[in-house]
Amino acid sequence: MRTRPVLAALCCAILSACPSDTLETPELVYELDTHWPSRSSYPGVGDGRILVTNSGEDSVSLFDITRVGQSEVPELARVPIGLLPPELEGVHHAAIAPSGDVYFIGISNYAPGSGSGPHGAHGTGTADGHVLEIRAEDNVRIGEVRVDRNPGDLVVTPDGKRLLVTHYDQLLINEVQAAGGTVREMDSRLAIIDVATLTREAMVPACPAAHGVVVTADNARAFMACSSDEVAVVDLLSGDHPVVRIPLTANAGDPTVSTHLPYAVALSPDEETLWVSCLDGKDVHAVDVATLKADANRRVAVPGAAGFALFSTDGTLLYVPHQSPDGIAVVETATGTLLRDLPLAGCVRPHQIAPAKDERHALVVCEGDHVGPGALVVLDLSDESVVSTTSVGVFPDFAGVIRRAP
Repeated sequence: MRTRPVLAALCCAILSACPSDTLETPELVYELDTHWPSRSSYPGVGDGRILVTNSGEDSVSLFDITRVGQSEVPELARVPIGLLPPELEGVHHAAIAPSGDVYFIGISNYAPGSGSGPHGAHGTGTADGHVLEIRAEDNVRIGEVRVDRNPGDLVVTPDGKRLLVTHYDQLLINEVQAAGGTVREMDSRLAIIDVATLTREAMVPACPAAHGVVVTADNARAFMACSSDEVAVVDLLSGDHPVVRIPLTANAGDPTVSTHLPYAVALSPDEETLWVSCLDGKDVHAVDVATLKADANRRVAVPGAAGFALFSTDGTLLYVPHQSPDGIAVVETATGTLLRDLPLAGCVRPHQIAPAKDERHALVVCEGDHVGPGALVVLDLSDESVVSTTSVGVFPDFAGVIRRAP
């Protein structure tokens, strides 16, 4: 009971030691303004823009397509993307509408380096993902739709009517295996979304942990890479969307024992051959689109883990980015021969190579160290030289071109 007078005296002593002047509140400085300029200053699509997604910081970088081929391609703008600005949500890949009016961004709800929880390692996020619709003219979000956990790749069909989203749900594989379930219970679903209403038309069980996806020019079939050493083919025209699974190896089908880990796909310009890039196998596999069978004679080993590849305009060459070691493998498609490997100065962990404004130039997305900036490299395919290298955000994983339809 005697402590009260002592405490009162102590409080009085403390208060008497404080200055009587009113404390001044320092001005708050918003440092991010220099990194994320106001959308109102963005000049719009113009003659075309290069879009790069930065998954490690939830932003997109934008560039003037007319600068491609010059020694410098400066970043035009960097724009924050997401549902919850304070939270790192893992922006992952994009799909650009053929009209050039909008683009779509996957929110994977995983973040590089976070390790656990909803933002765990790639493919292990525990929260549902989303797809955001972004207006290209000013980069404002105008819609969103919920999808399954760990959305992977996404693509708009050539007619612009549907958006397809795969799900790289490695966590589902682990959960089903632990419960003693079947391989079919491990199948991730392909989301088929109506672009006009941004609603889900169907969620089609396709294959375990699907990632890269492409669509035929007639909008009829989708091909996707599956972690079970398979390719899944989904019929987009039939109401029940039947699925055919193509094994790449003799023991394909079980993702718990896969040895190649397919990750990305590329469809040849004549749509006769699908090439499948694999991470663990460090190889690319050719699949005959007519017979839906893998061609063992055109399986090509590349120096590192293979990513999203690009065909030459005539389809005779396939440029395959690979990591550890880093480079671009040049493959002759007719024979399945590795012709040469291109080192890219200034490009750490090449993830994707994509077409630029013409058949001569290509865009290479370089992930970097996942802590600091990545890079966008412009490659001259005529002499296979690096034309320009520009820093982008943290962990970029997609590049594409936004153009207004004529």
